[in-house]
Amino acid sequence: MTLSKKMKKLIIPLFLLITSLAYAQHIPTPDMAMSIPFGEDSETEWEMKFMDGNSKAIIAEFAPKGQSIEKWKEMLSQEIIFTKDSLEKHLANWKRMINSADPKIEITEEKKGDNFLIYTYRSEAFNEHSIRISFKASDGIYTQAYNIRLDQPNKERIALWKTLIPKSKLRPNPEKD
Repeated sequence: MTLSKKMKKLIIPLFLLITSLAYAQHIPTPDMAMSIPFGEDSETEWEMKFMDGNSKAIIAEFAPKGQSIEKWKEMLSQEIIFTKDSLEKHLANWKRMINSADPKIEITEEKKGDNFLIYTYRSEAFNEHSIRISFKASDGIYTQAYNIRLDQPNKERIALWKTLIPKSKLRPNPEKD
């Protein structure tokens, strides 16, 4: 086989490799890491069930062992939105978006600090009660949420996570250069 034939055979795979690299999404390394107080929930063994990300956001979802992310009864999630928006602007946009999906949603701000907000929502349309904390960091908004299905009422679990979500903290990401 001549050099020219070898080159022709390499061009298509090389082109496909270059094209796939060009379309690969860059996922930034977040500036911060968010703690989850799993150890204080002695009743549940949490497992990561889903993770995805791109240059705009990263999400990780956890469900109790034995539950799937499609059919969860309880779920924890962590989300990072890479934005320069203030916490107030981001949450105003989030409230508009979630209200458009469920106009009857009940959103309550529980506690506000300099760079964080704890809030809850109850939605019949989504069949969930959510306890959330959002932080403003240098590279975006970090949110952690505990969700439980409304058709699986458990006042003890809600009370537990109302004490655990505020214990969530941001720390410098040890993976960041």
